[in-house]
Amino acid sequence: MNLIPRFSAESYARTNLYRVLLWTLVCSAFLANLNPAFAQEPRQIPPSEIVLSDSINWGDSSRHGFINKIIQPFRFRENQIQKERQRMVLLIRRLTEEGDLNIDTATVSAIVNDLINLTNEQEDAQKTSARLEEEIHQALVELDLKAPLDLVDSVKVQLGNVLQGLMDETKEANLAQRKAMMAKLSALRQIQFSCGSPELPTYETTVGDSLLVRYQNCLKAETRIFGWHLAEMGNKYQNYNFNYLSDLILHGYELGGNGLENNPDVLQKMLEGGILKRLEHSGKHASLSVYSYSAPLTSSFLNQKNSQDRFLRRIKELVESHGLQGISIYFETIRPKDSAAFTQFIAKLRSELTVMRPNLLLTVGIPAISNTENLSIASALDFPSLNALVDYYMVMTQNLNITATRIPFSRSPLYPDQANPRGSIEGTFSQYSNGKVPINKLVMTVSYQGISWPMPDFIPGSRATGLGTSINFNSIQQTILPSVGQYDGAVLGYDPEQAAAYLNYGEIGNLKQLWFEDARSLSEKYNWALENQVGGVGIWGLGFDEGYTELWDAIGANLIYIDSMVLDTTKVLSKKEGTKLGFWNYVKIYFNDVQWAGVNDIYLGDPNNSDYCYFDPYPSREAIQELKAQYEIDDFWLHPKRFKKYDNTEFNALDSYQQCISLLGRWDRYAELNGKAAIILFVLLFVAGVTIFLGVKTHGDEWVWRVILTHISIGMGLLSLISVFFYAFFSTHIGFLGAGSNEVTMAMVLLIFTVGILSGVIINYLIMSRKYSNKDLP
Repeated sequence: MNLIPRFSAESYARTNLYRVLLWTLVCSAFLANLNPAFAQEPRQIPPSEIVLSDSINWGDSSRHGFINKIIQPFRFRENQIQKERQRMVLLIRRLTEEGDLNIDTATVSAIVNDLINLTNEQEDAQKTSARLEEEIHQALVELDLKAPLDLVDSVKVQLGNVLQGLMDETKEANLAQRKAMMAKLSALRQIQFSCGSPELPTYETTVGDSLLVRYQNCLKAETRIFGWHLAEMGNKYQNYNFNYLSDLILHGYELGGNGLENNPDVLQKMLEGGILKRLEHSGKHASLSVYSYSAPLTSSFLNQKNSQDRFLRRIKELVESHGLQGISIYFETIRPKDSAAFTQFIAKLRSELTVMRPNLLLTVGIPAISNTENLSIASALDFPSLNALVDYYMVMTQNLNITATRIPFSRSPLYPDQANPRGSIEGTFSQYSNGKVPINKLVMTVSYQGISWPMPDFIPGSRATGLGTSINFNSIQQTILPSVGQYDGAVLGYDPEQAAAYLNYGEIGNLKQLWFEDARSLSEKYNWALENQVGGVGIWGLGFDEGYTELWDAIGANLIYIDSMVLDTTKVLSKKEGTKLGFWNYVKIYFNDVQWAGVNDIYLGDPNNSDYCYFDPYPSREAIQELKAQYEIDDFWLHPKRFKKYDNTEFNALDSYQQCISLLGRWDRYAELNGKAAIILFVLLFVAGVTIFLGVKTHGDEWVWRVILTHISIGMGLLSLISVFFYAFFSTHIGFLGAGSNEVTMAMVLLIFTVGILSGVIINYLIMSRKYSNKDLP
């Protein structure tokens, strides 16, 4: 698959002339006003020479030199003429007000008019870029010679900031991007759990009239997502969003010359620190990274059989004892002479591990192509042989730029820079996919670290005055970005060619330029990975963003989607329009519901998990109806569950929240019916008692209806007592028995009948003993 740069040479060659001419105007104004002596220099450019007179051929402009540094920021902003003109005019006015320029308002107005005219007539007004470059370069040379040093530095800083500040409206663009990201994330946050997670809730829906489908909604990745957990991160893994990862690489096992780990204490602490349990609970794969940053040590290891044997024994011990599901090999430098030995080592490792675990994942780290040394290493590897052994290649594109350089730019530039032969993600993948490795085996790696350089000024392309310093994302957010507004001329910007954010900040004598990844840059790179169908993305240094969710949101919004998994389908009771469930259907449902009400813990799905059909507090009748609507339950009676043990367990379990809520709805209905029945029976019992009293009083003890009404009253009393007990048994708001109890209460059903029977016997005994007792007759 061919990967081509996004911008063509023609698009680089086109720009707006007025911006360059404006530079000439500004520099001329500086030269004319900063130093009286310099005002007489013959190199000053009179305004008449800036008239639209010469022809121009942009096609012969050089890609090298100072003028291209100036033009470079504008190659992406040709549609922002009006705003840029206004910003430059404001700069001139500010410099004038501060005393850095002695330009009156008439001069500013003249410049503005010239800009308007040049903008309208730019197609006819053309100069060669070579002459403009020479004039501007000479102007700055003279400025260095004639003006005080602090003033020169101030002018350079402010002009450099304007140049990069005109590249974009970063704050507006970032805000718009953030809003779009949050819109995508809103649906994901309703699901929360990834596919395979034991915490996933189960749902039900009825298809047609009689098919019940049990399913789960879960989060699924568009591609494989690897995260690198460094040993120094400690327990920061507790802040990881494991639902957005497919694999976590534990970094790791520092290879020693004898094949054993050089850091046994660190490795043991990481493996036993709880992260593996968290991965298992989340259903994610854990790989152990084996790394070496020493070329001599790597070479020695690859050529010593004894060291490799010790290594293989140790690795198999770790895989077996900790349940590891993958091994990742990263030897930073493999000498060309060791290429064959490396291939043999990988083949032996694959063979040994396959015997243990056929599905064990084997990944190999390979360098990004940023210089001839990287290209030499990549060219020396025997990819035709390795491709059959390796599942994925972790392309270390997070190291395209490093701290040990004085060329400020992103750690992971996305596109090649035609003016500077530095590496890029696109260029690296083009090299590897050009007949070496299938692109679906290559994993793009990015970093949550930025690099800051000390700078002399902010002119695009300026070299740093010292080496770079790595800064974690959370430090950038906590300490550096809040200072943007505190320094005069600080600029937060974005380079669309590198797909990276930058920040120019500091004070004269202590200027800094920081390049880092933010949500916008990562979104572009993730989308590039998807568009080019690479094997996955990797993130170096999870935990460097501790306390901030922006970078996790970039993963979710660009690489995660919602998937539905069907668990099973079963036939269900159907309730067609105009028909009712049969009497025996209700009896069966009721019999099962009575048994469910007596269970202490009603599990949802596999009882080995911790999900229960339980509410604290239990919902009211209105809340149950809201849950019914929320889970799209048409009828509580269409979601019964037979009271039986879950497969291969000793526990009873429901299948879904729909069944749980339906069970609550039916319990509530039973409690309501029993409560109403108890009230009606007590009223009838009272009426019967009054009737018996009045009848006996009127007709005497031998009243014919006395016995009949007495037996009816006993029956109603027993039924009312049973109704009260069943009301309490089915009510989830009575916590000492039945459905709302935390105790096993199936025996309460027998207690209800026992109390009822005993009550009947006692009442009958009292009546009969009174009837047949000895009496003193006259």
